[in-house]
Amino acid sequence: MTQGDTRIVLIGGAALEKALKNLDFLKGPANDMIDGVAETLRRNAMQGSPVDTGRLKTSWVIDWHKKSGYKTGAVVGSNMPYARYVEEGTKPHWPPLKALQPWASRHGFGRGMRGAWLVARRIAMKGTRATRFFEKGREATQPYIDRAMKHLLSEAKRRFGNIR
Repeated sequence: MTQGDTRIVLIGGAALEKALKNLDFLKGPANDMIDGVAETLRRNAMQGSPVDTGRLKTSWVIDWHKKSGYKTGAVVGSNMPYARYVEEGTKPHWPPLKALQPWASRHGFGRGMRGAWLVARRIAMKGTRATRFFEKGREATQPYIDRAMKHLLSEAKRRFGNIR
């Protein structure tokens, strides 16, 4: 993934790493939790991705963070440079006509540059609307995250009794 990509850091980092050092028995369940949450978010992002050519929908990847063979975190994101603009929308600007022409042609604005110019003029006046498909995917993943955390805590309680 390059800078400017649409992505979200799920969980992990130094705090989880430190906790897993002290609670070695939780490494397996924590590994499963990170795996499940990341895969669920990736699937939800894919399902919600708007489709024109299909490149955005198939661009979702997971960057695993590992330490001592265990997953300590994950980043879910798209490697398409335009994913952020589809997610967040844009302010008014003049997009390059050459880049817009194939899209304009596929969407019935005509085959020449005239169609691209019509679309570009609209973007120059109003920008593009945010779709928030990735945010909706994250929201759809939240119940899974809640269940996974409860399961991890119940595993810790089972081993140690009540943990505060």
